[in-house]
Amino acid sequence: MITLHYASKNIKRIYENIDDDIIELILKDQNELDLFIQDIVKGDDNKTVYLFASNFNKDPLKEDLELESYREIIIEACPYRLAMLLKGCYDYEDCEVFFQEYESFEDAYKVALSMRELNPLCYNSD
Repeated sequence: MITLHYASKNIKRIYENIDDDIIELILKDQNELDLFIQDIVKGDDNKTVYLFASNFNKDPLKEDLELESYREIIIEACPYRLAMLLKGCYDYEDCEVFFQEYESFEDAYKVALSMRELNPLCYNSD
């Protein structure tokens, strides 16, 4: 099972009766995740930046705490390239994945930076 947190830049238009900006989808396996990404590829408008993140890497010695320095975050404007990257990377079974759409790299990178704030390499040390 894969828990997918999906934030479309047009979520209100896609899901008319939704109050949240992010929806949670439960996918049964990697194949369903691949199909979801393929639907994104088909519907791409060439005006979207995609952010994909997962909690794939965990530290087995620290129970369920994530190893922040190895957390996967991918930012890509080409959904086809993103699909190809994800297809061969990992088996996301029993993971939480986050798929978000933005109108610019600036917005996507701001979110990625906030996801890394626990990492000591997040900011310059002066």
